[in-house]
Amino acid sequence: MVVSENEIGLREARTQLGEIANRAHLTGQVTYLMRNGRRIAAVVPVNRVAKEPTMTITVTDLAQELNVSRDDVLALADQLTTLDSSEDVVDSEDRFEVTLTAEAAAVIRDQLRNA
Repeated sequence: MVVSENEIGLREARTQLGEIANRAHLTGQVTYLMRNGRRIAAVVPVNRVAKEPTMTITVTDLAQELNVSRDDVLALADQLTTLDSSEDVVDSEDRFEVTLTAEAAAVIRDQLRNA
């Protein structure tokens, strides 16, 4: 499998996304997406992305970490689930101890720290 790199502007990439993704998957090519002459993102083969274990945190633990109320964290978690229903942000089976993904916890941390 040949690994090569390529750069493409965002406008052009929009029209060629399927082809860019296929090249990443089939040939291992990395394609950098450019804006104003700067690399801002990349399309890479999935096997080059580090696989990390899925980490979770409970709402209670996150509230304690941030020194905020559990209700504040739950409110933001509920907002996240309504924004993107395809993302499994909240495990609603046990409303008393809700588990958040690491990604959802990071968003909530940012929002509460910047509030």
